Amino acid sequence: MKYNLSEPFSYYEDLEFSKKENPMFWDEVSKKYKIHWDKPYDEVLNFNIETKKSQWFKGGFINACYNALDKNIINGKGNEVAFIHELPIKSLKFTITYQELYDKVCKFSRSLKNLGVKKGDVVLIYMHNSFETIISMLSCARIGAIHSVMYGGALSDNLSSTITDCKPKIIISSSFSYFLTEEPKFFLPILKEALCKSLHKPSNVVIYNRKDIPNIDYNDHRLKNCFIEGSLDWNEIIENVEPYYEYEPVESQHPLYLIYSSGTTNKPKGIVRETGGHIVALNYTTRMNYKLADGETYYSGASFGWISSHSFLIYGMLFVGGKSPFLEGPFKSFPEDFWRLISSNKVNVFLITPLITRLMRKQDPEGKIVSKFDLSAVKFVSICGERVHQSIIDYLLKITKKPVLSEYWQTESGWQMTLNPLDQFPIRGDSIGKAVIGYQLKVVTNSKTTPNKVIELGPNEIGEIVIKLPLPPCATNSLFGDDEKSSLYNKHYLNKYEGYFSTGDLGYYDLDGYYFYVSRSGDSITCGNSNINCDVVECDILNNPQINECCIVGIKDEVLTQTPLVLLVINNEENKLQIMNYVSNHLINIIHTNTVIKPIILCVNGLPRNRNGKLLKPLVKSIFNGENYVIPPTMDNYTIIDELLEEYNKLIIKN
Repeated sequence: MKYNLSEPFSYYEDLEFSKKENPMFWDEVSKKYKIHWDKPYDEVLNFNIETKKSQWFKGGFINACYNALDKNIINGKGNEVAFIHELPIKSLKFTITYQELYDKVCKFSRSLKNLGVKKGDVVLIYMHNSFETIISMLSCARIGAIHSVMYGGALSDNLSSTITDCKPKIIISSSFSYFLTEEPKFFLPILKEALCKSLHKPSNVVIYNRKDIPNIDYNDHRLKNCFIEGSLDWNEIIENVEPYYEYEPVESQHPLYLIYSSGTTNKPKGIVRETGGHIVALNYTTRMNYKLADGETYYSGASFGWISSHSFLIYGMLFVGGKSPFLEGPFKSFPEDFWRLISSNKVNVFLITPLITRLMRKQDPEGKIVSKFDLSAVKFVSICGERVHQSIIDYLLKITKKPVLSEYWQTESGWQMTLNPLDQFPIRGDSIGKAVIGYQLKVVTNSKTTPNKVIELGPNEIGEIVIKLPLPPCATNSLFGDDEKSSLYNKHYLNKYEGYFSTGDLGYYDLDGYYFYVSRSGDSITCGNSNINCDVVECDILNNPQINECCIVGIKDEVLTQTPLVLLVINNEENKLQIMNYVSNHLINIIHTNTVIKPIILCVNGLPRNRNGKLLKPLVKSIFNGENYVIPPTMDNYTIIDELLEEYNKLIIKN
């Protein structure tokens, strides 16, 4: 039987094609969407059974910037808007067309080459959400350099460890940004401190000194007095340079970018995104799964350092010739400004998180505010970022009158693993949808009698969600700088279940193939958009010699789902405040969320343990969530419970 890509899109027809003839399916995707290859690939998929690595479009040479920009210019889209920079806290809005973006990228590409940046060099980008960040990313892609965009809220320790890990040739930063508050966040003091701590020193630091905000004191000492030795001014290095209209074709497996996802570990983990698979997969999923076409508009409020911005807001929308508004800073009036952004930009699809939805529901429970805005352009609302409860879906349905489609994916996957494609099958409650075309999802566990044997579970059985190998295009095959002999990639993802990629997430599927997310495996809590592995963070905190014991649990929070509660046993009461501030900053540094968090830090005389020394976390969690609890008979020291109850009562009075 000869298979073809469906037209119009049919989930079940494309699913059948991808299952029966997987390489041919992706070959057809590349041809249908006219992916520009400078040298055609020799082989669609080469899967190494020993290393378990997938080489997609092997032998091909390609350039991501050409496919994102040049193709659109050639197709006559130069005068169309590519991006809209929204800065509601200052009532400012900027636009850039495809032609303007192309011209700026070609100039900055030349500037990077003049600084000695070449194919394979890493360029670290630590900037505000801006056109200049996108220009930096595309310029790196144009010359074959590897970009790594840091999360805008990163602090010096996180930034320093990333610099040490990826060893960038140059760092590009901006002078300041608006982030969570009306006060500007100054990048340079943080970067300067990070560079002092880092074991690696870049050849150059390029600073984009902002002049785009009226009524700001550009003589502020945090701008004028923070000088980074050897730094260069963005505008000076692009002045009078000859644009680089050429581009560097790279191998399909050449890294396009690194994206650092500490996940729950707070340790740098540079996920490598290969160029060829990224371009082909995003051309397909942006069109078919998001239903976005040439000239249409997508919005996500994420930082550019997050995967949703990389995959869809920037690259995905450029590949299809679309338009993306993006956000800098907080909204002046929420949720009015949010809906104004969606309405005024005629957004067709927008991504929202449960965290933002909970904040919205608190301000506008009946949807009276949203009813003032025209949402006629919206096709559907996409929601992900943490577990989505039915009440969140029901609220969005009620106020928008639009389909609300849950999706599930990870930084490692680069695009959705499950989804509810519009009009393809009925939405089922709080299901995360069915497996996305290209992904062989399974739910598994290890055999109790034969530990190395993997058992694929049936419907409604909870286990770990995994991807059966080979991985589809775009999914990560490696971590940056990984040692093949003691591979962190294999340890994190491949060793747990032979022949499968481990997601670290628990879930199940029903009789009709709908998947349901349960939780992260292991000891974790959910805080906004972040999942925190408590055990790993506790180990980090205990590296401080002034802390003897540490216990982290999650307590219920109306907005964040859970707030971290940290119990500390410390050596010296005189340093109590200093230690508590250290732990609080440590947590804030690893919890990447779009709202202000306030971890609860308590110093106690001891932690509840049984006689074998096991920490009784369920007991702690029950006490501080005001739930009924039972003191286990194996409890070692019963007086500790009295102290915990006293601390709990103090919190109740305080709040």
